[in-house]
Amino acid sequence: MLGIDAQTSADSVKRMAWAAVPKDKLKAAISALRESKSKKQNDYADKFESLLTEPDFIKAYENYASVILKTDNLPRTQIGIKDTGAAAYDFFGQPKSADTPEMRAVADIAAKLQGVKILTATRAVFEISREFAARYRTLKSERRLLDFSDQIMLTRKLLKQSHVSDWVSYKLDGGIEHILVDEAQDTSQAQWDIVDVIRDMFTHDQERDTRFPRTMFAVGDEKQSIYSFQGARPEKFIEKIRDYMSDKGEVSVRMSMSFRSAHDVLRVVDGVFADQLGLQRMFNAEDVDVASEVV
Repeated sequence: MLGIDAQTSADSVKRMAWAAVPKDKLKAAISALRESKSKKQNDYADKFESLLTEPDFIKAYENYASVILKTDNLPRTQIGIKDTGAAAYDFFGQPKSADTPEMRAVADIAAKLQGVKILTATRAVFEISREFAARYRTLKSERRLLDFSDQIMLTRKLLKQSHVSDWVSYKLDGGIEHILVDEAQDTSQAQWDIVDVIRDMFTHDQERDTRFPRTMFAVGDEKQSIYSFQGARPEKFIEKIRDYMSDKGEVSVRMSMSFRSAHDVLRVVDGVFADQLGLQRMFNAEDVDVASEVV
């Protein structure tokens, strides 16, 4: 995604970048900068010239780029102006413009180095994550504990992948009358797999008294999904409801208003906070006690 080799390092990029700088053209540009009567242009010439004798390629390129680029990693547009020679214009660009091959190359290297920085940081995150996950699994095993994800994944395995899944389904079949999926927009694929297995028991129940049908109820709002980090996909909720609706007898109802914000509900809430000192109680219990004594 970053467009760089997985083994690329910042130092290797800087070494190669400094080696690729056209030194002859840089020397000519330095001479052109010295033709200017501007102290600023002469200072630029001194900075660039000092780099030509720098034995450390990494340090040389870092200083080279720091002179050419601004803090936003765009080339400076004031190098090579103020009556400098043509060689400076060719290398650094015309006044208010730094659109030359070398300036573009330095900007491209800055972008590449940013990619290397992202890659390095991402690797560090993954390394920490791997170590954390390993220690976490060890602690759970030592203490004989299951977390929320374990319960979901092991239940799905028991129902779908285990060699005893048929027996488990058989034992569950007689004890489940209703499926309720609340906050269905935050249901993960693994959880939907569990729901599907149980729901299949309902659809294949040929001997059940039709007066007492098994039922399923799922409610959710795809716009309020907040558990993507646990595998929730709101579009999966819509897809599942559509699939379930394809069966005879399924009904879909869309709510056109929020009963949480109905007038009567809001009036009660306002009353609690305004008349019953609820707001003060939340933030300063001492004020409530004093107010109560006054009342």
